[in-house]
Order: sequence, then structure tokens, then C-alpha cells
Amino acid sequence: MKLTKFQKFTIIIILAIITALIITKFSELMEIIHILKKTNWVFIVIALMLQSLTYLALAGIYSHLLKIFDHRVSFKKLCKLVVTSTLLNQIFPSAGLVSIPFMTSSLKKDKIDKGKTALTVAVGTMLIGTIFLTCLAISVTYLLVAVDLSGQQKNVLSILLILTVCAGGFLYYLSKNHSLLGKIIALVSKALTKLYKFFKIKKSLDTAKISLFVEEFYLGVDAIKKNKTKLLVPLLLAAVFFLSDILTLYCIFLSFGLKVKLGFIVVSFVLTDVVGFIVAVPTGLGVFEVSMA
Repeated sequence: MKLTKFQKFTIIIILAIITALIITKFSELMEIIHILKKTNWVFIVIALMLQSLTYLALAGIYSHLLKIFDHRVSFKKLCKLVVTSTLLNQIFPSAGLVSIPFMTSSLKKDKIDKGKTALTVAVGTMLIGTIFLTCLAISVTYLLVAVDLSGQQKNVLSILLILTVCAGGFLYYLSKNHSLLGKIIALVSKALTKLYKFFKIKKSLDTAKISLFVEEFYLGVDAIKKNKTKLLVPLLLAAVFFLSDILTLYCIFLSFGLKVKLGFIVVSFVLTDVVGFIVAVPTGLGVFEVSMA
């Protein structure tokens, strides 16, 4: 019997939960349940509502960006895609990279070019990153000026800020230089071809499709440049996404009776996202928790 995509996804989720239960000792699980009984569930409910708001905001970002390309997609469908891609990012490494292929394959029925779908996810991520960078700069400045930190903590914050600014600069340069993305993809394609040969995998890369993808991507970039004012709504939604995500975490701390400064949460949250993006381990297997700790 051939399984549907939804059935396959459900099986993956169940296997992930079983694996987590095996990794976590039963006694530790009981201890977690005991702690949960003492939590303030009012803050947990607020946190769930805020987390729902992050999904709605992200779906809104994608919806407005697709409208710039003259595409209309059901908001309900986008919400489902956002939730599903978020869950996939918890299972597969690394965070964020699963969203693009998942969105492109899911929006095939709506006849949306793969390049424009990838650009939608990329621009949405960049808008959220812009808010991240702004809040990070404010938070780091506050922590460095108003909080007594050790030399090591100051160094970590400074390096984090420099790396974030460099990443933002690289993405900006990438949007300006059309040939650079093509060269990067060509290098990746060559590396993958050699990898396939080494492991004797009978699979070849379609260079024509890759070239078409790059062309579609930059056609989308040009469309966005002509409609810069329309980016104001997605940017506002990106702010809602980031702030609701931060406040969700803040409410979780409050539910356990812990009072943590918002500045520390912002910095820890951004650091966690950076680690989750570059790490070669699924983010759902403790990457978030270890990074936050």
C-alpha cells in the first residue's frame, strides 16, 4: 500500500517521539511531569497563544510577499505549511533549510515558480533577521552598559554581533550580485556530483533546472525592488513574529517562577537560532535547550 505524504509525515513524527522517549530515561520523564504539575498554567496558555501568533505572522509574511509576485495562495494553506515546515525543522538538520524545498513542492499545485517560492522564504527570513539584528544591537548595548558582565560574556556578545552583521552584509551583497549565487550553486553542484560518484549513487544533477531556479530567483528580486513600499507590512509582521516568539519564551520562564531579563532572552534566543541553523543535528533533539542553557 502506497503511503500518502501526510501518512509518511505522521510516521516520522511518531518515530521522533518514540526516539525521544528512548533517549530520555523514564525516571527523568516522571520528574518533568512532576515539575509541570507545579507550573503556572496561566502563563503556559498565554505562551501557546503567542506561539500561535508567530505562525500567523509568518504565514502573513509569506502571503504578502507572494502577492508582490502576483500570486494568491489561501491563508489557511499557508498556515498549515508554516506549522508543518516548523515541525520538520525540529526533525531534520539544519533549521530553516527544510522550509524551502518543502514550500516549493507544496506550492506546485498553485503554479508558483520554485525560484520565487525560495525567494519568498529567503526574504521572509531576512526580514525577521533584520528585526533580530535591531533587537540584538539594542539588547547587547543594554547588557554591556547596564549589566556587570564577565570578560568572556562580553567577548561572546561582541562576536555574536559581528557575525550577525557580517551575515546580513553577505545577504545584501548576494542580492546585488546576480552572478555570485550562480557561482555558489555551481560549486555546490560540483561537490555533490563528486560525492555521488564517491558513494556510487546513481543520480545526476539537472543543471538546466538549477539555472532556471537562479533566473527565477533574481526575477523575484527585481519584482521586490520595484515594490519596496509593499515590504512595510511584511516587515511589521516580522516584528510581531520576533516579539511574540521572545514573549513566548519569557512566559515559559514566568510559568516556572523564574524572572529573567528580556535582554538576556533576546541574546540567548538569537544565539540559539544561529547554533540551530549551522549545527548538523536536528534542532528538536536538544539543540535549542543546550544552546539556551
